[in-house]
Amino acid sequence: MPNLNISIDNLQFPRPNQFFSTVNAVRNLYYALLFSMDTAYRGRADTWAYWLRIGTDHNVREPLRIARPEDRLRLTTRSNLRKIEIECISGNQAVLGRAGRLFTEIDASRSKVLGKSNDARLHELADSEVIAGQLIEPVKNSADTKLLRRDERESIAGMVSDILVKLSHPNIASIMASLN
Repeated sequence: MPNLNISIDNLQFPRPNQFFSTVNAVRNLYYALLFSMDTAYRGRADTWAYWLRIGTDHNVREPLRIARPEDRLRLTTRSNLRKIEIECISGNQAVLGRAGRLFTEIDASRSKVLGKSNDARLHELADSEVIAGQLIEPVKNSADTKLLRRDERESIAGMVSDILVKLSHPNIASIMASLN
């Protein structure tokens, strides 16, 4: 089964909250891409509504049951002082590949967002054609269905913003991703 290996180097040992927030951002990025790019899910309100009902925070650790079994994400995490290693396993190689490209783009933007506030980092990352074209716009278009309430669409947009803010955290020195 395909896997995406992510290595996140931190400047200092990440506090537990940052560790879990980072792992959760990886998980949420995968499912946001799955629900917005895979034809089995794109434009379906039930996938987004289900996800919002169970929650998008780091307390939710099981795969989303609304995803087909082969599309469910399994995460293995290891922490070695300042390094967080995450192995993402899923049968959906296309989504894992897109996630890998987005991690690379976020890392390439790191020098532009260094020392900036959460809002400034988010604005800078959202200006990236890769991030806008492969994450922000596809998620917005997929979730922009009449079957979702306005507050649900806003929650989904907020989750995408949260992903970008957490993956550009000032303590993160670099992110490397490789698809196997």
